[in-house]
Amino acid sequence: MPAAIFDFDSALISGPPIPAMFYDFMKRRRMVRARHVWQRRWFFLRYLIRYRSDVTRYNLAWLGGMRRADVDVFAEAFVKRKLIDMIRPEMWDRLDRHRMAGDTLILVGESPSFMLELMARELDISLQRGTICAYLGNLYLSAPPTRFLRGDEKARAISDLLSEQRIDPDETVAYLRDAADLPLMNAIGKPVLVSPNRAMHKLAKARGWDLIENY
Repeated sequence: MPAAIFDFDSALISGPPIPAMFYDFMKRRRMVRARHVWQRRWFFLRYLIRYRSDVTRYNLAWLGGMRRADVDVFAEAFVKRKLIDMIRPEMWDRLDRHRMAGDTLILVGESPSFMLELMARELDISLQRGTICAYLGNLYLSAPPTRFLRGDEKARAISDLLSEQRIDPDETVAYLRDAADLPLMNAIGKPVLVSPNRAMHKLAKARGWDLIENY
């Protein structure tokens, strides 16, 4: 059975980085206290050399000390009140089209897995893969994610998932946008680039990949 992969952070949603929006959402609701802000700043300083320009993408340290159950409650409100309305119109059409065709729908992204799970529930998508935040028991830690889904790591996670589900990568459609997803684009048969920048647009044309523009 064919599959359709939707990238949560860039292709499905149109807007600023989702973790940054969630941070602001939690801050406005006074869930982010002074120690959480300090944890975020300290992570940046401590891991700048290791992660370089990607340090802000890895920086979920502000969640440290928060109860996972509490974060889930606010994340659900964030998804329902904010993110659903930010889904690109064309992506709604593609979701419906693939669902009617009986394709397996997969949601993937570098946002925290708890966010993808909630969005997948709203969209009736059974399979999803996201970044796994560091935690111990019911508390998040201010450490780097235990698995960060970007670049090669995202491609590996999807390849493993397709293998588990016995889905042929050559028959798989993936809606992507970010240049960091080139490993995933090269691993599946039918990449579709959603509102790409000039460089990615040029690459899509050169390789004969489909394009969805102006969304």
